[in-house]
Amino acid sequence: MKKEVVFLSVLFVSLVLGSIIFAFSNSRDDEKYKGLDPIAKYDGYAIYDLVEQKGLMCAEMIEVLGTVDGHDYYLSCLKGSNILFIKDDIKLNIYDVLEDNLISLEKLYELNIIDKMDVIYE
Repeated sequence: MKKEVVFLSVLFVSLVLGSIIFAFSNSRDDEKYKGLDPIAKYDGYAIYDLVEQKGLMCAEMIEVLGTVDGHDYYLSCLKGSNILFIKDDIKLNIYDVLEDNLISLEKLYELNIIDKMDVIYE
């Protein structure tokens, strides 16, 4: 019985500490771009690529964002959620700005945020 109480106490303390650490790490997630110079600016947004600028890990796989006029626009790895557009208190990732039509794929290419290639499939 005493071992069960000790085990449950340790389990409870571990869960509480884990929750606190998780909450703290998530609150700092919004701060990952602080102290970095934007890689580009567009329409009042400062643009950050946390994978490139902070050396974050990125799964090596082409991430196609869209196709326009025979060109695939893509990221060289799965990093779309780590490309941030910051303006005042607004924080968006690349998927958000594309979905909201705040920027075109061609403009992202011109800003050297994404790459493009000729479509190789029919």
